[in-house]
Amino acid sequence: MESLFCKILIGSALFLFIPKQGWSQPKNTSDTTNVKDGFLHVGDRMPDEIYTTSYGKQQKIKISDFKGKLVILDLWAVWCSSCIEHMPDVEELQNIFKDQIKVLMVTKSLTNQVHKLALRSENVRNNHLPFINGEQKLAKMFNYTYVPTHIWIDKDGIIKYITSGENFTKENITNFLADKPLGFKEKPTIKIGASDKPLLVQMYPYFGDDFYIYSYLAPRDDSKYTMGGFSSSGLELTGNHKSEAGNAYTFKDLYKIAFGFSVLNNPLSDSRILIDVKDPNDYSNISKQYVYEIIVNKKIAENRVRKYIQNQLDLFFNVSSTRQKQIVPCLVIKKLHNGIVKYSTKTDTNHFEITKRTVLKVTLQWGKFIKYIDNMYVYPPYQVFDETGIDARKLIDLEMSLDFNELDKVRKSLAPFGLTINKEMRELDCIVIKSDKG
Repeated sequence: MESLFCKILIGSALFLFIPKQGWSQPKNTSDTTNVKDGFLHVGDRMPDEIYTTSYGKQQKIKISDFKGKLVILDLWAVWCSSCIEHMPDVEELQNIFKDQIKVLMVTKSLTNQVHKLALRSENVRNNHLPFINGEQKLAKMFNYTYVPTHIWIDKDGIIKYITSGENFTKENITNFLADKPLGFKEKPTIKIGASDKPLLVQMYPYFGDDFYIYSYLAPRDDSKYTMGGFSSSGLELTGNHKSEAGNAYTFKDLYKIAFGFSVLNNPLSDSRILIDVKDPNDYSNISKQYVYEIIVNKKIAENRVRKYIQNQLDLFFNVSSTRQKQIVPCLVIKKLHNGIVKYSTKTDTNHFEITKRTVLKVTLQWGKFIKYIDNMYVYPPYQVFDETGIDARKLIDLEMSLDFNELDKVRKSLAPFGLTINKEMRELDCIVIKSDKG
Protein backbone atom coordinates (compact mmCIF):
# COMPACT_ATOMS: atom_id res chain seq x y z
CA MET A 1 0.00 0.00 0.00
CA GLU A 2 1.44 3.43 -0.93
CA SER A 3 2.62 5.62 1.91
CA LEU A 4 -0.01 8.19 0.91
CA PHE A 5 -2.68 5.84 2.22
CA CYS A 6 -0.77 5.00 5.38
CA LYS A 7 -1.03 8.68 6.28
CA ILE A 8 -4.69 9.07 5.36
CA LEU A 9 -6.96 6.73 7.25
CA ILE A 10 -10.39 8.26 7.73
CA GLY A 11 -10.72 11.48 5.77
CA SER A 12 -12.76 11.54 2.61
CA ALA A 13 -14.25 13.83 0.02
CA LEU A 14 -16.95 13.29 -2.57
CA PHE A 15 -17.23 15.13 -5.86
CA LEU A 16 -17.98 14.70 -9.55
CA PHE A 17 -15.14 14.32 -12.00
CA ILE A 18 -14.86 15.67 -15.56
CA PRO A 19 -12.05 13.69 -17.24
CA LYS A 20 -10.04 15.23 -20.03
CA GLN A 21 -10.80 14.02 -23.52
CA GLY A 22 -8.07 12.63 -25.71
CA TRP A 23 -9.48 10.43 -28.48
CA SER A 24 -7.13 8.58 -30.79
CA GLN A 25 -7.39 9.82 -34.38
CA PRO A 26 -7.29 7.47 -37.39
CA LYS A 27 -3.82 7.14 -38.89
CA ASN A 28 -2.95 7.43 -42.56
CA THR A 29 -3.68 4.20 -44.37
CA SER A 30 -0.75 2.34 -45.84
CA ASP A 31 0.25 -1.11 -47.02
CA THR A 32 2.13 -1.76 -43.79
CA THR A 33 0.78 -1.93 -40.26
CA ASN A 34 1.63 0.66 -37.64
CA VAL A 35 3.94 -1.20 -35.29
CA LYS A 36 4.94 1.70 -33.05
CA ASP A 37 3.43 -0.05 -30.05
CA GLY A 38 3.17 -3.51 -31.57
CA PHE A 39 -0.60 -3.35 -32.15
CA LEU A 40 -2.98 -2.52 -34.98
CA HIS A 41 -5.11 0.63 -34.73
CA VAL A 42 -7.86 2.46 -36.60
CA GLY A 43 -6.51 3.44 -40.03
CA ASP A 44 -4.09 0.54 -40.29
CA ARG A 45 -4.33 -2.03 -43.05
CA MET A 46 -4.89 -5.62 -41.96
CA PRO A 47 -1.91 -7.86 -42.77
CA ASP A 48 -2.86 -10.50 -45.32
CA GLU A 49 -1.83 -13.60 -43.42
CA ILE A 50 -3.26 -17.09 -43.65
CA TYR A 51 -5.31 -18.42 -40.72
CA THR A 52 -6.79 -21.84 -40.11
CA THR A 53 -10.33 -21.75 -38.79
CA SER A 54 -11.12 -24.28 -36.08
CA TYR A 55 -14.18 -25.62 -34.33
CA GLY A 56 -16.77 -26.42 -36.92
CA LYS A 57 -15.68 -26.53 -40.56
CA GLN A 58 -11.89 -26.12 -40.88
CA GLN A 59 -10.48 -24.05 -43.71
CA LYS A 60 -7.60 -21.72 -44.49
CA ILE A 61 -8.59 -18.09 -44.97
CA LYS A 62 -7.08 -14.62 -45.46
CA ILE A 63 -8.68 -11.24 -44.84
CA SER A 64 -8.22 -10.50 -48.56
CA ASP A 65 -10.55 -13.43 -49.32
CA PHE A 66 -13.36 -11.10 -48.22
CA LYS A 67 -12.34 -8.03 -50.21
CA GLY A 68 -15.37 -5.92 -51.00
CA LYS A 69 -17.17 -7.00 -47.82
CA LEU A 70 -17.43 -5.57 -44.34
CA VAL A 71 -15.33 -7.88 -42.15
CA ILE A 72 -16.02 -7.87 -38.41
CA LEU A 73 -13.69 -9.59 -35.96
CA ASP A 74 -15.66 -10.56 -32.84
CA LEU A 75 -12.99 -10.67 -30.11
CA TRP A 76 -14.32 -12.92 -27.34
CA ALA A 77 -13.09 -15.28 -24.60
CA VAL A 78 -14.22 -18.60 -23.16
CA TRP A 79 -14.74 -16.95 -19.75
CA CYS A 80 -16.92 -14.12 -21.14
CA SER A 81 -20.55 -15.05 -20.41
CA SER A 82 -21.98 -12.06 -22.32
CA CYS A 83 -19.90 -12.99 -25.40
CA ILE A 84 -21.30 -16.52 -25.34
CA GLU A 85 -24.84 -15.36 -24.61
CA HIS A 86 -24.90 -13.11 -27.70
CA MET A 87 -23.33 -15.57 -30.16
CA PRO A 88 -26.76 -16.48 -31.64
CA ASP A 89 -27.46 -12.76 -32.19
CA VAL A 90 -24.12 -12.33 -33.96
CA GLU A 91 -24.78 -15.31 -36.23
CA GLU A 92 -28.31 -14.06 -36.95
CA LEU A 93 -26.93 -10.77 -38.29
CA GLN A 94 -24.43 -12.68 -40.43
CA ASN A 95 -27.37 -14.62 -41.91
CA ILE A 96 -29.38 -11.44 -42.49
CA PHE A 97 -26.63 -9.66 -44.44
CA LYS A 98 -25.30 -12.85 -46.08
CA ASP A 99 -22.45 -12.11 -48.51
CA GLN A 100 -22.31 -8.41 -47.68
CA ILE A 101 -20.42 -9.04 -44.41
CA LYS A 102 -18.13 -11.67 -42.90
CA VAL A 103 -17.97 -12.22 -39.15
CA LEU A 104 -14.98 -14.08 -37.70
CA MET A 105 -14.99 -15.29 -34.08
CA VAL A 106 -11.51 -14.47 -32.78
CA THR A 107 -10.15 -15.30 -29.32
CA LYS A 108 -6.91 -15.55 -27.37
CA SER A 109 -8.33 -18.75 -25.84
CA LEU A 110 -6.80 -21.95 -27.20
CA THR A 111 -8.66 -24.40 -29.43
CA ASN A 112 -8.85 -27.08 -26.74
CA GLN A 113 -10.47 -24.52 -24.41
CA VAL A 114 -13.04 -23.62 -27.08
CA HIS A 115 -13.77 -27.32 -27.69
CA LYS A 116 -14.30 -27.94 -23.96
CA LEU A 117 -16.65 -24.97 -23.79
CA ALA A 118 -18.58 -26.27 -26.81
CA LEU A 119 -19.27 -29.55 -25.01
CA ARG A 120 -21.36 -27.75 -22.41
CA SER A 121 -22.52 -24.64 -24.31
CA GLU A 122 -25.21 -24.86 -26.99
CA ASN A 123 -24.44 -21.32 -28.12
CA VAL A 124 -20.87 -22.30 -29.01
CA ARG A 125 -21.65 -25.80 -30.24
CA ASN A 126 -24.34 -24.55 -32.63
CA ASN A 127 -22.35 -21.59 -33.92
CA HIS A 128 -21.48 -21.94 -37.62
CA LEU A 129 -19.21 -18.90 -37.91
CA PRO A 130 -15.45 -19.37 -38.51
CA PHE A 131 -13.36 -19.51 -35.29
CA ILE A 132 -9.74 -18.34 -35.19
CA ASN A 133 -8.28 -19.30 -31.83
CA GLY A 134 -5.32 -18.39 -29.66
CA GLU A 135 -2.70 -20.65 -31.25
CA GLN A 136 -2.73 -18.07 -34.05
CA LYS A 137 -1.79 -14.45 -33.53
CA LEU A 138 -4.80 -12.61 -34.96
CA ALA A 139 -6.31 -11.71 -31.56
CA LYS A 140 -2.87 -10.67 -30.28
CA MET A 141 -2.61 -7.99 -32.97
CA PHE A 142 -4.97 -5.73 -30.99
CA ASN A 143 -4.51 -3.99 -27.65
CA TYR A 144 -7.72 -4.84 -25.81
CA THR A 145 -8.61 -6.00 -22.32
CA TYR A 146 -12.38 -6.21 -22.29
CA VAL A 147 -14.59 -8.41 -24.44
CA PRO A 148 -16.56 -8.48 -26.57
CA THR A 149 -14.55 -6.03 -28.67
CA HIS A 150 -15.36 -5.73 -32.38
CA ILE A 151 -12.96 -4.75 -35.17
CA TRP A 152 -14.71 -3.29 -38.26
CA ILE A 153 -12.63 -3.70 -41.44
CA ASP A 154 -13.76 -2.07 -44.68
CA LYS A 155 -13.88 -3.55 -48.18
CA ASP A 156 -10.23 -2.59 -48.79
CA GLY A 157 -8.87 -4.19 -45.61
CA ILE A 158 -8.55 -0.95 -43.62
CA ILE A 159 -9.52 -0.95 -39.94
CA LYS A 160 -12.33 1.58 -39.61
CA TYR A 161 -13.55 1.04 -36.05
CA ILE A 162 -12.44 -0.67 -32.85
CA THR A 163 -15.53 -0.63 -30.69
CA SER A 164 -17.66 -2.51 -28.18
CA GLY A 165 -19.94 -5.40 -29.12
CA GLU A 166 -23.07 -3.40 -28.34
CA ASN A 167 -22.56 -1.42 -31.56
CA PHE A 168 -22.95 -4.57 -33.69
CA THR A 169 -26.54 -3.87 -34.76
CA LYS A 170 -28.56 -4.19 -37.94
CA GLU A 171 -28.90 -0.40 -38.18
CA ASN A 172 -25.17 0.24 -37.83
CA ILE A 173 -24.25 -2.44 -40.37
CA THR A 174 -26.81 -1.06 -42.84
CA ASN A 175 -25.41 2.47 -42.45
CA PHE A 176 -21.81 1.25 -42.83
CA LEU A 177 -22.66 -0.60 -46.05
CA ALA A 178 -24.28 2.62 -47.30
CA ASP A 179 -21.00 4.48 -46.64
CA LYS A 180 -22.56 6.50 -43.84
CA PRO A 181 -20.19 7.47 -40.98
CA LEU A 182 -21.06 5.72 -37.74
CA GLY A 183 -19.30 8.09 -35.37
CA PHE A 184 -17.75 5.39 -33.20
CA LYS A 185 -14.82 6.88 -31.32
CA GLU A 186 -11.70 4.86 -30.65
CA LYS A 187 -11.74 5.30 -26.87
CA PRO A 188 -8.72 4.64 -24.66
CA THR A 189 -9.01 1.43 -22.66
CA ILE A 190 -8.60 1.92 -18.94
CA LYS A 191 -7.09 -1.26 -17.51
CA ILE A 192 -8.25 -1.26 -13.91
CA GLY A 193 -9.39 -3.87 -11.45
CA ALA A 194 -6.52 -6.31 -12.03
CA SER A 195 -4.18 -4.63 -9.56
CA ASP A 196 -4.06 -4.57 -5.78
CA LYS A 197 -3.48 -0.80 -5.85
CA PRO A 198 -6.34 1.54 -4.85
CA LEU A 199 -8.40 3.08 -7.64
CA LEU A 200 -6.88 6.46 -6.80
CA VAL A 201 -3.43 5.23 -7.85
CA GLN A 202 -4.69 3.23 -10.83
CA MET A 203 -6.86 6.00 -12.28
CA TYR A 204 -4.52 8.93 -11.62
CA PRO A 205 -2.56 8.41 -14.89
CA TYR A 206 -5.83 8.80 -16.82
CA PHE A 207 -7.63 11.53 -14.87
CA GLY A 208 -4.76 13.40 -13.19
CA ASP A 209 -5.96 16.02 -10.69
CA ASP A 210 -9.54 15.68 -11.89
CA PHE A 211 -9.93 13.47 -8.84
CA TYR A 212 -7.89 13.28 -5.66
CA ILE A 213 -9.82 11.65 -2.87
CA TYR A 214 -9.47 8.94 -0.29
CA SER A 215 -12.96 7.52 -0.45
CA TYR A 216 -13.91 7.68 -4.12
CA LEU A 217 -17.50 8.13 -5.31
CA ALA A 218 -18.37 9.44 -8.76
CA PRO A 219 -20.81 8.82 -11.62
CA ARG A 220 -19.53 6.50 -14.32
CA ASP A 221 -19.59 7.92 -17.87
CA ASP A 222 -19.34 5.24 -20.56
CA SER A 223 -19.58 7.83 -23.34
CA LYS A 224 -15.98 8.88 -22.65
CA TYR A 225 -14.12 5.74 -21.55
CA THR A 226 -14.16 2.01 -22.08
CA MET A 227 -14.13 0.16 -18.75
CA GLY A 228 -15.04 -3.40 -17.92
CA GLY A 229 -17.14 -3.94 -14.82
CA PHE A 230 -15.50 -5.27 -11.66
CA SER A 231 -16.21 -5.31 -7.96
CA SER A 232 -14.75 -6.82 -4.80
CA SER A 233 -16.66 -9.50 -2.92
CA GLY A 234 -17.04 -7.60 0.34
CA LEU A 235 -14.91 -5.64 2.75
CA GLU A 236 -11.54 -7.33 2.17
CA LEU A 237 -8.39 -7.15 4.30
CA THR A 238 -5.16 -6.25 2.47
CA GLY A 239 -2.12 -5.45 4.58
CA ASN A 240 -3.06 -2.77 7.12
CA HIS A 241 -6.24 -1.79 5.36
CA LYS A 242 -9.75 -3.04 4.63
CA SER A 243 -11.21 -2.06 1.30
CA GLU A 244 -14.21 -2.45 -0.95
CA ALA A 245 -14.32 -1.22 -4.52
CA GLY A 246 -16.10 -1.44 -7.85
CA ASN A 247 -16.78 0.60 -10.97
CA ALA A 248 -20.30 -0.42 -12.04
CA TYR A 249 -22.48 -0.04 -8.94
CA THR A 250 -26.10 1.08 -9.14
CA PHE A 251 -27.73 3.22 -6.45
CA LYS A 252 -29.16 0.08 -4.86
CA ASP A 253 -25.83 -1.76 -5.08
CA LEU A 254 -24.20 1.01 -3.05
CA TYR A 255 -26.75 0.71 -0.26
CA LYS A 256 -26.31 -3.06 -0.20
CA ILE A 257 -22.63 -2.43 0.50
CA ALA A 258 -23.50 0.15 3.14
CA PHE A 259 -25.67 -2.31 5.07
CA GLY A 260 -23.33 -5.30 4.71
CA PHE A 261 -25.17 -7.39 2.11
CA SER A 262 -23.00 -9.46 -0.22
CA VAL A 263 -23.76 -11.36 -3.44
CA LEU A 264 -21.62 -14.26 -2.27
CA ASN A 265 -22.65 -14.59 1.36
CA ASN A 266 -25.75 -12.52 2.09
CA PRO A 267 -27.68 -11.66 -1.12
CA LEU A 268 -30.36 -9.00 -1.05
CA SER A 269 -32.98 -8.71 -3.75
CA ASP A 270 -33.60 -5.22 -5.13
CA SER A 271 -37.20 -5.71 -4.02
CA ARG A 272 -36.02 -5.41 -0.41
CA ILE A 273 -34.77 -1.87 -0.98
CA LEU A 274 -37.81 0.31 -0.41
CA ILE A 275 -37.46 3.81 -1.84
CA ASP A 276 -39.81 6.52 -0.60
CA VAL A 277 -38.61 9.69 -2.33
CA LYS A 278 -40.08 12.30 -4.66
CA ASP A 279 -38.71 10.65 -7.82
CA PRO A 280 -37.96 6.97 -7.07
CA ASN A 281 -37.42 6.13 -10.75
CA ASP A 282 -34.34 8.33 -10.77
CA TYR A 283 -32.77 6.20 -8.04
CA SER A 284 -34.01 2.88 -9.51
CA ASN A 285 -32.52 3.56 -12.95
CA ILE A 286 -29.95 0.77 -13.41
CA SER A 287 -28.34 2.61 -16.33
CA LYS A 288 -26.95 5.11 -13.84
CA GLN A 289 -23.80 3.57 -12.42
CA TYR A 290 -21.13 4.73 -10.01
CA VAL A 291 -17.47 4.16 -9.26
CA TYR A 292 -16.91 3.64 -5.57
CA GLU A 293 -14.02 2.70 -3.32
CA ILE A 294 -13.41 2.89 0.39
CA ILE A 295 -10.18 2.03 2.22
CA VAL A 296 -9.94 2.10 6.02
CA ASN A 297 -7.49 1.01 8.66
CA LYS A 298 -7.98 -2.65 9.62
CA LYS A 299 -8.48 -1.67 13.27
CA ILE A 300 -11.80 0.00 12.50
CA ALA A 301 -14.69 -2.38 13.21
CA GLU A 302 -16.79 -3.41 10.23
CA ASN A 303 -20.06 -2.15 11.71
CA ARG A 304 -18.49 1.32 12.03
CA VAL A 305 -17.27 1.16 8.44
CA ARG A 306 -20.78 0.27 7.27
CA LYS A 307 -22.25 3.18 9.23
CA TYR A 308 -19.62 5.45 7.69
CA ILE A 309 -20.62 4.34 4.17
CA GLN A 310 -24.32 4.87 4.98
CA ASN A 311 -23.57 8.44 6.05
CA GLN A 312 -21.51 9.04 2.90
CA LEU A 313 -24.26 7.83 0.60
CA ASP A 314 -27.02 9.67 2.46
CA LEU A 315 -24.99 12.86 2.16
CA PHE A 316 -24.23 12.30 -1.52
CA PHE A 317 -27.79 11.42 -2.56
CA ASN A 318 -29.55 13.73 -0.07
CA VAL A 319 -31.59 10.91 1.52
CA SER A 320 -31.78 9.05 4.84
CA SER A 321 -31.52 5.27 5.13
CA THR A 322 -32.39 2.71 7.81
CA ARG A 323 -32.66 -1.06 8.16
CA GLN A 324 -36.18 -2.19 9.11
CA LYS A 325 -38.34 -5.32 9.24
CA GLN A 326 -40.96 -5.21 6.47
CA ILE A 327 -43.41 -7.69 4.99
CA VAL A 328 -42.38 -8.10 1.34
CA PRO A 329 -43.06 -10.52 -1.54
CA CYS A 330 -40.67 -13.46 -2.08
CA LEU A 331 -40.29 -16.38 -4.47
CA VAL A 332 -40.59 -19.59 -2.43
CA ILE A 333 -39.44 -22.92 -3.91
CA LYS A 334 -41.22 -25.97 -2.52
CA LYS A 335 -41.74 -29.63 -3.32
CA LEU A 336 -44.94 -30.42 -5.16
CA HIS A 337 -47.58 -32.25 -3.13
CA ASN A 338 -46.97 -35.96 -3.81
CA GLY A 339 -44.20 -34.90 -6.21
CA ILE A 340 -40.95 -36.85 -6.46
CA VAL A 341 -37.79 -34.74 -6.78
CA LYS A 342 -35.47 -36.11 -9.45
CA TYR A 343 -31.82 -36.29 -8.44
CA SER A 344 -28.92 -36.70 -10.86
CA THR A 345 -26.22 -39.36 -11.14
CA LYS A 346 -24.06 -37.35 -13.54
CA THR A 347 -20.41 -36.75 -12.78
CA ASP A 348 -20.36 -33.19 -14.17
CA THR A 349 -21.42 -31.37 -11.03
CA ASN A 350 -20.70 -27.79 -12.08
CA HIS A 351 -22.81 -27.10 -15.17
CA PHE A 352 -24.71 -23.79 -15.13
CA GLU A 353 -25.77 -22.29 -18.43
CA ILE A 354 -28.38 -19.79 -19.56
CA THR A 355 -29.51 -20.45 -23.13
CA LYS A 356 -31.85 -18.38 -25.26
CA ARG A 357 -31.64 -15.81 -22.42
CA THR A 358 -34.61 -17.25 -20.53
CA VAL A 359 -33.77 -20.96 -20.05
CA LEU A 360 -31.47 -22.21 -17.30
CA LYS A 361 -29.86 -25.65 -17.50
CA VAL A 362 -27.95 -26.94 -14.48
CA THR A 363 -26.27 -29.98 -13.03
CA LEU A 364 -25.33 -28.79 -9.55
CA GLN A 365 -25.52 -29.49 -5.87
CA TRP A 366 -28.87 -28.21 -4.63
CA GLY A 367 -27.27 -25.68 -2.29
CA LYS A 368 -25.24 -24.15 -5.12
CA PHE A 369 -28.30 -24.04 -7.37
CA ILE A 370 -30.28 -22.02 -4.82
CA LYS A 371 -27.34 -19.72 -4.18
CA TYR A 372 -26.71 -19.11 -7.89
CA ILE A 373 -30.32 -18.20 -8.74
CA ASP A 374 -30.75 -15.95 -5.71
CA ASN A 375 -29.25 -12.68 -7.02
CA MET A 376 -25.83 -14.16 -7.75
CA TYR A 377 -25.99 -15.20 -11.42
CA VAL A 378 -29.76 -14.92 -11.88
CA TYR A 379 -31.68 -11.85 -10.73
CA PRO A 380 -35.33 -12.67 -10.07
CA PRO A 381 -37.68 -9.83 -9.12
CA TYR A 382 -37.94 -11.04 -5.51
CA GLN A 383 -35.79 -12.81 -2.93
CA VAL A 384 -35.64 -16.58 -3.42
CA PHE A 385 -36.42 -18.84 -0.47
CA ASP A 386 -35.80 -22.58 -0.35
CA GLU A 387 -38.49 -24.38 1.63
CA THR A 388 -38.04 -27.82 0.01
CA GLY A 389 -35.99 -29.40 2.78
CA ILE A 390 -33.66 -30.87 0.14
CA ASP A 391 -30.13 -31.67 1.36
CA ALA A 392 -27.81 -28.96 0.03
CA ARG A 393 -25.35 -31.67 -1.09
CA LYS A 394 -27.87 -33.48 -3.30
CA LEU A 395 -27.02 -33.32 -7.01
CA ILE A 396 -29.85 -32.09 -9.21
CA ASP A 397 -30.16 -32.00 -12.99
CA LEU A 398 -32.90 -29.70 -14.23
CA GLU A 399 -34.01 -27.15 -16.79
CA MET A 400 -36.14 -24.19 -15.80
CA SER A 401 -37.63 -21.06 -17.33
CA LEU A 402 -36.31 -17.73 -16.08
CA ASP A 403 -39.34 -15.79 -17.32
CA PHE A 404 -40.31 -14.61 -13.84
CA ASN A 405 -42.80 -12.15 -15.33
CA GLU A 406 -44.92 -15.21 -16.18
CA LEU A 407 -44.56 -17.35 -13.09
CA ASP A 408 -46.79 -20.07 -14.56
CA LYS A 409 -44.04 -20.77 -17.11
CA VAL A 410 -41.49 -21.19 -14.32
CA ARG A 411 -43.85 -23.52 -12.42
CA LYS A 412 -44.49 -25.57 -15.54
CA SER A 413 -40.75 -25.97 -16.15
CA LEU A 414 -40.12 -27.10 -12.55
CA ALA A 415 -43.09 -29.48 -12.30
CA PRO A 416 -41.37 -32.42 -14.10
CA PHE A 417 -38.70 -32.29 -11.41
CA GLY A 418 -41.19 -32.44 -8.53
CA LEU A 419 -40.85 -28.75 -7.67
CA THR A 420 -42.91 -25.58 -7.74
CA ILE A 421 -42.40 -21.88 -7.04
CA ASN A 422 -44.85 -19.37 -5.59
CA LYS A 423 -44.95 -15.68 -4.80
CA GLU A 424 -45.58 -15.35 -1.06
CA MET A 425 -45.14 -12.71 1.65
CA ARG A 426 -42.41 -12.91 4.30
CA GLU A 427 -41.17 -10.54 7.01
CA LEU A 428 -37.57 -9.68 6.19
CA ASP A 429 -34.89 -7.11 6.91
CA CYS A 430 -35.18 -4.35 4.30
CA ILE A 431 -33.34 -1.13 3.51
CA VAL A 432 -35.74 1.83 3.67
CA ILE A 433 -34.62 5.01 1.93
CA LYS A 434 -36.49 8.29 2.31
CA SER A 435 -35.99 11.89 1.25
CA ASP A 436 -33.85 13.78 3.73
CA LYS A 437 -35.91 16.56 5.27
CA GLY A 438 -32.96 17.97 7.18
